[in-house]
Parts: sequence; structure tokens; C-alpha cells
Amino acid sequence: MPSVSRQTRTATSGTTLAFNSAVLAGSVLACCCNGGTDSTGMSDGVNGAWTRISTPTTGGNSEHTDLWVLERSLAGTPTVTLGKTANTVVIAEIPAWLIASLQKLTPGPAGNKGSGTGTTADSGSITTGYPDALLVGYISNVGGAVPTLGAGWTSEAGVGNNERIDLCTQIVTSASTYSLTSTDALTGWIAYIGAIGALRGPGKHIGRAAWKRSWIAQYGGTR
Repeated sequence: MPSVSRQTRTATSGTTLAFNSAVLAGSVLACCCNGGTDSTGMSDGVNGAWTRISTPTTGGNSEHTDLWVLERSLAGTPTVTLGKTANTVVIAEIPAWLIASLQKLTPGPAGNKGSGTGTTADSGSITTGYPDALLVGYISNVGGAVPTLGAGWTSEAGVGNNERIDLCTQIVTSASTYSLTSTDALTGWIAYIGAIGALRGPGKHIGRAAWKRSWIAQYGGTR
């Protein structure tokens, strides 16, 4: 599946992380990070406070991992304040024309997560209420292996030598039940599927083909 992000950035330590270039007004910003404590609150100097869309989860390496978003960013180059000292962090910009809204999956359909040990990670499932949607989640694994994601999933970016994080997306084309899975999880893992955005244009359902045409028109290439 194609990447949906306009830009990403990663780091293996720190309390802040800036985007490399200006984000488009209206973009959705996402950040997944882990560290020895929960984040006390995420924000950036352009937009202010972000929203946590997953509850912090402790994995096999006692790392606290969660996922945050900022809906409809203002134009600018945000520096994200993580609210913790992170060991690994991924940030991504998803352009506004792709997602009309990003809905928190609580209480329904609820986001889901799993954690454990072994070579197969599984978030558990969620059921979407409409077709042509964007699923967002993460895989965190102890040992730093690059995950082999389940069918349809794409890693927008991943980072980490000890405990690796991958911010993952999937575009789905039918209202159904989905989960985020991977192999090569080694000795400990967390998997979360926690946000969903309807692929809709102004007042109508744009569909996957129109999404592809929009991408090509704006960014070029053959996506």
C-alpha cells in the first residue's frame, strides 16, 4: 500500500522533535514515542496542545508507548514537545485533503491494543463503520527488528535500536474488521490500532481512485 504521509522525522532520544519543513495548513500531525515514563502532555509552538488517542502501554522493555495527534494544523514548522524524555520517537504529517476528520476510536468503534512476547504481534481487531478509511496504529518491539507487517499495512517511518517503533497506516475499502499485525517481534511487543479517518472530500465520499488522483495532482509521481 502507498505511504500517506507528506513528511516524517525520527529520533532515538530527546524531549522535542521538529519537522524538517513547513507543514500544510489543515494537515493532521501524528506522533508515536516511548520512554521510561508516560508523557505528561504533547504540544507544539505553532498549534498548542495535542490529543492522546491511545492509553500508554508498557512493553517488554518497560517502555511506555503511546500515540498522539494534532488535527488541522496551522501552517508553519512545528517543534513537538513530547512531555517526556523519549528513547524513540516518530512524527508524521498527513495532508488535510486526504483526511477530512480524524476520529478518536473510543467508545465506538473502540481502538484496540495488544502486548506480549514472541514473534507475532497483534493489536486485536476493530470494526469500521464505513468504507474507504485510513487506519493508523503502531508496532513497538524489543530488539529493534524491522517488523514484517500484515497484509495491507505500511510503515510510514520506524526507528530504534533497542525498542523500535513503527508508525503504521492502512487504507481500507470496505466496512469490516481489521487488526494490525507483524512478525519478527522478538522478546516483547506492543501493537495498537487506534485512529481512523474517513477518506472524504467536501461533502462527499471521494473513494480510493479519487484519493490516488489527488495525490498525483498535488505531489506528482505514480502513487
